[in-house]
Formats: sequence, structure tokens, C-alpha cells
Amino acid sequence: MTITNSIFDNNYAVQSGGVLNSRSMRQQTSTLTLTNNTFTNNKCAQNGGVYSFILTDYKLNSTNNIYINNSAGLAGGVGFGLRASFALLEENAYYENNVAGTYGGAWYLSANNYKTNLQSFKLSQSTFINSMAQQRGGCIYVETGSITIDECTFQNSQAVEYGGDIYVSIGKTVEITNSSFAASSALQGSFVYAEEMDGVLSISSSQISDISSSNSDAFLLTTSAGDFNITDSVIENISSPLFLISDATTLMQNITLNQISCSKSSNGFCLFKATSTDSLQIINSSFTEVNSNVDLISLSSCTDVLFSNISAQNFLKINTQSLLASEQIYTVNALKVSSLNVEDSEFIKIGFSGLKVKNSALNLQNSNFSNNLKGGRLLAQSFDDSIYYALSSQPIQFLVLDTSSSSLTNIIFFQNSLNTLVNGGVTV
Repeated sequence: MTITNSIFDNNYAVQSGGVLNSRSMRQQTSTLTLTNNTFTNNKCAQNGGVYSFILTDYKLNSTNNIYINNSAGLAGGVGFGLRASFALLEENAYYENNVAGTYGGAWYLSANNYKTNLQSFKLSQSTFINSMAQQRGGCIYVETGSITIDECTFQNSQAVEYGGDIYVSIGKTVEITNSSFAASSALQGSFVYAEEMDGVLSISSSQISDISSSNSDAFLLTTSAGDFNITDSVIENISSPLFLISDATTLMQNITLNQISCSKSSNGFCLFKATSTDSLQIINSSFTEVNSNVDLISLSSCTDVLFSNISAQNFLKINTQSLLASEQIYTVNALKVSSLNVEDSEFIKIGFSGLKVKNSALNLQNSNFSNNLKGGRLLAQSFDDSIYYALSSQPIQFLVLDTSSSSLTNIIFFQNSLNTLVNGGVTV
């Protein structure tokens, strides 16, 4: 079927698809081609304000289409796909003010165990403004499928619960390139919420900005056994904790974080929190103008952690907690990080912050700690927290205690306030 240069306005359906409903066509693959159409004010009481695809093999090729003020009482303000082998290719589309009562303000796709590997969702050169879902996936909800987003703009997406822009569950691949995201919000994952991923969540050459959500647990939250990669991207003007990562091999490279603030966090971190992660690498990145009263970087049960060529400047800490904390500040249980390396990095003008590492090998190389304020501390500790608190009240800037496998090589401590280095079995 081909639809071209048409207008669909103020159509209504009770169950599925305010404009188009396709169901039970597994015996053949159908293709719908849409070009230069406008869909406005269409509604469905249940699923799919414009489209609904159920139990069907379907390819939707869409170019230069407009979707404004469409809504669904349940899922998919514009499109809904359930138990479908569904392939969507959307180019140069414009979405505005589309709403879903539960999941997917613009699109909801769930293979629901039917030909799960065949579901794909590709968007390019498209714009999404003011999308909203009352529960998950303010703009896009995908379960058991893959998403590719390139050269797209997302603005003011909102989910009441999870995934302000995107919610992914049991996903294969999420690839975001050359795109911008601004002013999104959700209780958890105000940008992206990904769970049970067994593939790769990848973000590159993109910009995320202007997210203000004091109640959000993290603006990107992923729990998976897969990989999380973010490269060549800028994240700025965020009032929310950033990356909450669990069970995901993680690479962050060529990242700029600017104007990040976090007044509170139920998970006790501001920039990164990684748990049960085999490999965490943060490389060639800069952090500037960060204001937080919780730990900036928190690691627990991680292996092989690397910070390389990092520039961190102009941090303000309200409380005397840590730039990098091994675990929650009041936790006594031993940290499980087998290797922590900081190399070729600069930490400058950081107030009330430092590194706190327990029970792991700490290796510092070719790094600079300069002009940091009273209260910051570099701590490598294998004792319990009672010793840390006994010493923390004293004017000690950099402290290393009883971690015999640690080493410091070519490190500069310059004009730090009341700095002191205590050698407790450490090679200096």
C-alpha cells in the first residue's frame, strides 16, 4: 500500500489504530509506503493513535510525514506494534504533541517473543517535540528489538516513570548518532532507561542538554549484561545524576560534561555509578563546573577501572565527600575493585573532593592535582571506615593508607590547601 500527499485529521478508533489497523497477516510480508502526509488530532481509546500492527509481518517506509496532536488511551500515541515482525524506516518526519496513556508517547513496539530478532526501528533526520507517556518511554518504547537513531532532534519528552526520551527492555542494539536531546524528564532515566540489554547501547557524536529533574535517579540508567559506549558527545546543563550502570562493560571516550549539578540522589552519586562492571574506561574526557553534595563517581564490585587523560576543573562540593568513591560513603563492607588506574589526568580547583579507594590496587601515573581546596583528600584505604572518619577531621589533603599494591608515578601535588601525603606501604 502507498499513501502520498494526503491529510488525516480527527479520526477515531476504540481498540486499535485511529487511522490504520493491520492484524494477523503472518503468511505474507506487507509493505506500507507513506510520503508527504499529515496526521493530526487522531485518537484511539486503546492503542495506536494513528497506526496499529498486531500479529503481522510489516515494513513501514515513511518519508516527509507530519504527526501532530495524536493520542492513544493506552500505548503508542502515533504507532503501536505488538507481537509483530516489524521494520520501520522513518526519514525526515516531524512529531509534535503526541501522547500515550501508558507507554510510548510517539511509538510503542513489543515483539513479545514473536520473531524477536526481526524487529527494527530506524529513525533519521526527524524531529520529536513534546512527546509524553504517563508511564514509560516518553517518546519511544521498544521491547525485544533494535533501535537506530541518526541526525534526530528530541525536545521536551516526558515519561512519568521510566525513560524520558527512550525506554528499551530486552533490547538487542540501541545506536544513537549525530542527534540532540534537550529538556527531557522522567523519574528514572530522564534521557534513556535500558534494562536487560544483551547487545550494545551506543551513543556517539550527540548532544544532551537542559535536563532539570531533581527527582530523577539518573538521566541514563542501564542494567544489562551487554556493552554501553558513549563517545564524542557533549552533556551540559544537567540538574540530575547522570550515568547509573549495572552489569555493563562501559567505555566513555571524548566526552565533555559541563554545568552538572546534583543536590540529592537516592543512589548517592552525581556523575557515574557503576556496579558489577567487568570493565569501565573513561578516556580523553573533561568535567567542568560540577556542583554536587554527593559522591561524584561511585564504584562497587567492579574490575579493571581506567581513568585516562581526564581533565576535571572547577568542582564545588557542599559536603566533604569524594570525587571518586569506592562505595557509599557510610558503607563498611569491602569494595571489590581489582584494579583502579588514573593516568595522564588533571584535577584542578576541586573543592572538598578527592579520591577515596578501599581494598584495591590504586595506580596513579602522570597526573596533576593542583589548587585544590581544604577538605579534599586522596585516600587509598584497606581499613574500615572508622579509621577514615577519625582522620578526616584533621587538615589532611591527600592521604594514602596501607594499600601495599598501590603506586604513584610522576604525580604533581601543587598548591593544594594543607596537603599532606602519608606513606603507608605505598610506593611513591
